[in-house]
Amino acid sequence: DPAPTLDSVFRIASMSKSFTAAAVLLLRDRGQLRLDDAVADYVPELADRTDITVRHLLTMGAGLLTDDPWGDRQESLPYDEFGELLAGGFTTGRAPGAGFEYSNMGYALLGRVITGITGDNLAFVERELLEPLGMRSSRYHHSDVAAALVAGHVKRNAGWEQLAPTEPGAFSAMGGLHSSVADLARWVGGFSAAFD
Repeated sequence: DPAPTLDSVFRIASMSKSFTAAAVLLLRDRGQLRLDDAVADYVPELADRTDITVRHLLTMGAGLLTDDPWGDRQESLPYDEFGELLAGGFTTGRAPGAGFEYSNMGYALLGRVITGITGDNLAFVERELLEPLGMRSSRYHHSDVAAALVAGHVKRNAGWEQLAPTEPGAFSAMGGLHSSVADLARWVGGFSAAFD
């Protein structure tokens, strides 16, 4: 295999969260949500959890428990199954707003919030953030970047094993984006340019 280049594409895992957060802030700027709205306003399965706000999820302050590596294994979870999981209830470690605890599920919930407003959180990020910035190597579905995709590997007892690409699903908002160094430099450069 050739050495990766600036245009080689990798699954960027939790760096995907910055795109989800930016999508939420874009919806806020457009007046389509408020950060202090209850998540239950957008996620009907959380009707009994009106204490958790969009801001709590963005800041990892919703009281959700740390869920690594469980959350990573949920990326391809179908949306209807995620709804069933949420409807079954979940445990929190503390009251919302009482502290910080890293949560992949919190960002999956933000994906549900975005979907509740736009119809498809992944398509919204691609259309409203990636395309206007010219980030053509950044997509959620691996088949959209197949030619440039660098396969992931895991070390097993018998040596390095190539992993099959992960299909997008309900948890992709927390870690499912694929991107290149060149595209990520454009993304980070945009943030840096805001602080002249």
